[in-house]
Amino acid sequence: MLTEQLLQRKLKNLRLYETDVSFESRLKSQFNLPPDVLRIADFNGLWRLSYLDGFDSGRRVVNLLQGIPNKKWDDDDLSFRLFSVIGSVKFLRYLMNSITNQNEFYSLGRYEMILVMSPLLFSHIASTKNAGYKLYRGSTIVFQLYFEHEFLGTVPRKHFLPWNHNTNSSKKLRTLHQKLIQDGAEEWYLVKIMPRRNLYEHLLPDNLALFASFMTQHYVSRRSRVIPTLEHWIPHCGARLILNGNYTQKKVPVNPLPGQLLKSQPLSSNDYVDKMTIYTEFGELTPSQVLTLFNEFINWSDFHQSPFLQAVDSPKPKPNSARSVPTDEEDVLDDPIEPTSAEQRVSDGRVKKVKSLQ
Repeated sequence: MLTEQLLQRKLKNLRLYETDVSFESRLKSQFNLPPDVLRIADFNGLWRLSYLDGFDSGRRVVNLLQGIPNKKWDDDDLSFRLFSVIGSVKFLRYLMNSITNQNEFYSLGRYEMILVMSPLLFSHIASTKNAGYKLYRGSTIVFQLYFEHEFLGTVPRKHFLPWNHNTNSSKKLRTLHQKLIQDGAEEWYLVKIMPRRNLYEHLLPDNLALFASFMTQHYVSRRSRVIPTLEHWIPHCGARLILNGNYTQKKVPVNPLPGQLLKSQPLSSNDYVDKMTIYTEFGELTPSQVLTLFNEFINWSDFHQSPFLQAVDSPKPKPNSARSVPTDEEDVLDDPIEPTSAEQRVSDGRVKKVKSLQ
């Protein structure tokens, strides 16, 4: 239906991606597709292509993205608009990594994606600290800092293949995590995401790799305490936070955050934790508070002599080369968002991209 509507509008530079070659002839005949509109490729599998490129320095991602216009990050015009269905966090992690590493998708500029996803997947990108540590993860914080998102509505799950057969409908649901999985059998969410235009006003491009390492080091456990952890890198720095007037002044009470944000909040790098103590945990910080703490941390005079930089500069395995392709979504939700040294650029072109809901 979406493909028909897009074709009726006679949009220019339209691309339709289909993963199964057996549908090629039927799609061409049914929709009378213009030449070069239909591409047989798994666009949602870009993360896998990037993984394989890490082994042999291939150009799979570059070839798939070739022809999409390159835009500057602060341009008013978007590089492309994508409609798709995603069933795994891996695609979203690929988008985050491309910004951290400043390669592949990042080089295209800003884009808009209208995505259908499960309630569980939405919870991992839209949850707040009040949702609990099971759902509020390091990757949640990074996503909310990098991207704006907005919940648009719900779509019946039965409209998409393969159909879900729930054999445990009578099982008692004990956790919110299990309930979200159960809800995903009936209704999926329609969500709009877009990279933040003002990201670099709060997080400089040169600091993206440092920020990735900051998240990797400190969000292995959301129960890690902020001050004792930072004093591992810079001894006695806790006093700076406890005595800092920005952390001790009383703030105007605000309404508590909901468990999930249906629409992203404005980004801030001047959002200090209220009453920082030695017991404050990283999981208690909002994304803007994490960003504020990070910017303060890297601007301390003794930061450049700290072992934190040695940890950042220590040799890392080639991206995706020292481990097998992850297959379990739960295992990769909190994988480190590490910077890489891969330099993959996309050639300039003049073709926009749209993928139909399948």
